[in-house]
Amino acid sequence: MGIGVICCTEFITGEAIRMKDEVLSGNDKFDAQKNINNNNKDNSPEVEANLNNKNQNKPIKSPVNEREIKLNNNNNLNSIPSSNNLKHNENDSEHSLKFNNQQLTNKNADQIFINNYNNNININVSLNKNNDNNDMNIEYQEKKIEEESEKSEVSKKLSKEFSKELSKESSKIILPEGDKYDGEVKDGKPNGKGKYISASGEIREGIFVDGELNGEGKYKNNKGETYIGKFIQGKKEGNGKLIYKNEEDETENFEYEGEFKNDQINGSGNKKWEDGKKYKGEFKNGKENGKGKKEWPDGQIYEGEFKHGLKHGKGTCKFKEGSKYIGEFCEGKYEGKGEFIWDNGIKYVGDFKNNKIEGKGKMTWKNGDEYEGDFKNGKFEGYGIEKKNNKIYEGNFINDLYEGKGIKKYPNGERYEGEFHEGLFHGKGTWFYTDNSRLEGVWKNGKKDGVAKRYLENGEIYELTYEEGKKVNVKPMD
Repeated sequence: MGIGVICCTEFITGEAIRMKDEVLSGNDKFDAQKNINNNNKDNSPEVEANLNNKNQNKPIKSPVNEREIKLNNNNNLNSIPSSNNLKHNENDSEHSLKFNNQQLTNKNADQIFINNYNNNININVSLNKNNDNNDMNIEYQEKKIEEESEKSEVSKKLSKEFSKELSKESSKIILPEGDKYDGEVKDGKPNGKGKYISASGEIREGIFVDGELNGEGKYKNNKGETYIGKFIQGKKEGNGKLIYKNEEDETENFEYEGEFKNDQINGSGNKKWEDGKKYKGEFKNGKENGKGKKEWPDGQIYEGEFKHGLKHGKGTCKFKEGSKYIGEFCEGKYEGKGEFIWDNGIKYVGDFKNNKIEGKGKMTWKNGDEYEGDFKNGKFEGYGIEKKNNKIYEGNFINDLYEGKGIKKYPNGERYEGEFHEGLFHGKGTWFYTDNSRLEGVWKNGKKDGVAKRYLENGEIYELTYEEGKKVNVKPMD
C-alpha cells in the first residue's frame, strides 16, 4: 500500500500537465522514470489521483495493466482516435486534487484519474513497467458504461412515454353534448388555432386562449350573423365586419364594417342595408349614435346627430326633389326650432312639433307673400299677419283661413274691420274708405247684405239696403 500527499497546484502545473502537453504536441513517448520510483520497481503501488472540480469524485472500479487515457463527456463516451488531437478543456477555472488511499491489487501499474467536472472528462493514465523502454503507451479507446447507459436509455424512454401521456392528457377536452372542436388544446381547453361548432349551429374559428377567441377570428350563429374580425376573451372587440341576414325581414339585412366594443357595434364605422340605406358615422350599442350621415333609397340624405338609430339633435335633411330641413330633431322627427325650404321656393322658419310646423313662425313665398304668426298642424291657426297679393290681413286664422275678428287692408288704402268666416267677410263689419267715410253693416259670405249706414266726411248719413251685395235702396237720414 502506498500513501501519498501532493500539492494540488504543484501537480496541475507539474508532470500531469506536462504529460498532457506532450500528448498535445505529438510526443507519444516520454521518460516514465521521472514519474516512477525506481526503488519500487518490483512492488510499485498503484496510485490513484482524482482531479475533481466541485468534489465530484469517481473511484476506480478495477486496476488496469496498461497506460490509457479515457475521455468521458457527460457519460456520453466518445472514441478518440490514436492521434495528437486531444484538446485541453479551458472551461475549468478551479481544480481540486485529491488522492484516495486505496488498496491496490495490481502492483504493475500506477493510475492517475483526472475528472474535469464541467465536461465530465475522466483521464486514466496507467504506467506499464513491462515496457523495456520505459516508455508510456497511450491508448485512446471508447468504453461504454453499461449501467449508466442503460439508466440513460430507460430515463429517456420513461421521459418520452411520460411526455406522450401528458400530451394526451393535455389534448383531452370535454365538450357539451353535440358540440365539436377541431384544433389545438392546452389544459383541457381550446388553445391556439381551432374551430368550434356548437350543437345549436354556432361556429367560432380562429385563435383561442383558455377556450375563448382572442385575436383574429370568425363567428357565425343561427340568427343570421357572421362576424370576421378581432376578439378579446370571446367578445367582438376592435375592428371587424358583421353581416346580418334575416329571411323574414329583408329590410333589416345589413353589412357593417368598423369598430366593435364589448361584443357590439361601438365606435366609428360604415353600415349598408340591403334595401339601399347607407350610414357612415358613430355607433353605440349597435345603433347609430352620435354624429353621422345617412342616405335612403328615395334620395333623402340626413347629416347630423343620431340617437338610438334615429335623427336626434341638430342636423340637416335633404330630399331628392330639392326640399331641405335644417334644425332640431327628436327621435327621428322635426322637433324644436328649424328651417324648412321647399323646392318651389317657399320657406318656413320657426317651431316644429311631431314632424310638423307648429307653434310660432314665419313663412315666405318666392313672390314676396308671407305669413307670420301661429301655426298648428302645419297650418295658419291662431293669431297672425298675412301679406298676400299686396293685401294685408291681421287677425285670427283657422285652418289657413280668416276666422273670427280681423282687419284686412288693401293697396288703395281702404280696409275692412269686422268678422270673418272661412276667409270671407261674414257678420258685422265696417268698411273704411280713403276719403275718411265709412260703411257700417252686415256681410254674408263676403257680400253686403241687408241695411247699412254710410257716414260721409262732411257728417251726412245715408241708409243703404243691399241684397247679396247689390245696392237696392238709398235714403238720407236726418
